[in-house]
Order: sequence, then C-alpha cells, then structure tokens
Amino acid sequence: MKTFLLVVLVSAVFPACDKTATNTSEEGSNTSIEVVSEAHAETPQKPRVTETVAVTAEGTKFDPPVSPEQIPDGAWMCSMGGKVHYARTEAGDGKCAVCGMKLQQHGHGEMGHHHE
Repeated sequence: MKTFLLVVLVSAVFPACDKTATNTSEEGSNTSIEVVSEAHAETPQKPRVTETVAVTAEGTKFDPPVSPEQIPDGAWMCSMGGKVHYARTEAGDGKCAVCGMKLQQHGHGEMGHHHE
C-alpha cells in the first residue's frame, strides 16, 4: 500500500520528469519505482508517405506541398521548409514558376531555400 501511495504522490509532484523514487519501508527493504512521464513515452510513428507524385514537363504546382521523397528522381523542384511546392521534369529556365527561386534537381546537390 505504501508503494502505491508513493507512486501516486511522485506522479502528482513530478508529472513531466523521469524519476526513480526509492521507498524504504519500516523493515528496511528498498523498493524502487520508475516514473516515466507521458511526454517521454514512446509514441507510434506515423508512416512516411513515399508514394511518388506525377510531375509534368511544363511543371506541377503542389498545394498542399509534398515531401521531397515523393518527387521522381531527376525532376527539377522548388523546396521551402522541407516541402516541395513546384516541380517539373525539364529544367527549362531553372526558376520556379510559383516563387522565382532557383530549381534544384531531385537527387542532385543540397535541397533547401536557394536564391540566385
């Protein structure tokens, strides 16, 4: 019963911390209780969407933006904040038709926010 009360007390006092409480009973034996907050508990990961999207030679605008992993290899894309809002299969003038940024070829070089 003392162990249960200690768990309740520690949970109420330290809800956001990982703690190990030790209870020494009157008989002198130690009981360790590990309290793990919900914030640190393992949560199931959402499956990553890796389905390739269709991209045309003239260009495709994505609203909402898609993940770079969904762009076909070799396509030219414009990525902001880790999401792709425009891509096309041909380099063309090398600029995004939506925002004017320099396009990056998927699978070639560093992705991100690029200006000329």
